[in-house]
Amino acid sequence: MTDYSPFTGRRADPPKPVLVQRLWRVTNAHGSVLSCGLYLHPYGIEARCGYGSEDNFLMSQVERTPQAARERADEWLATALSRGFAITE
Repeated sequence: MTDYSPFTGRRADPPKPVLVQRLWRVTNAHGSVLSCGLYLHPYGIEARCGYGSEDNFLMSQVERTPQAARERADEWLATALSRGFAITE
């Protein structure tokens, strides 16, 4: 991590996302796996949904409470299931 200095223009590196809980994984007909998890965020809990690594996400929403983040992830799961995905875990 580098420290910010107005003379060098360096800023602190953003913290790596910390996975709190993996909520679900779904697979489409082509075998692509879409997963969703809850991550720590400076302003609350972040729900992330995407393919592959944690840096490759399609949707992200920061909520103040874990319950609100889980509800958002449930909405995304319902959308994925309505579009032909099947639960794998």
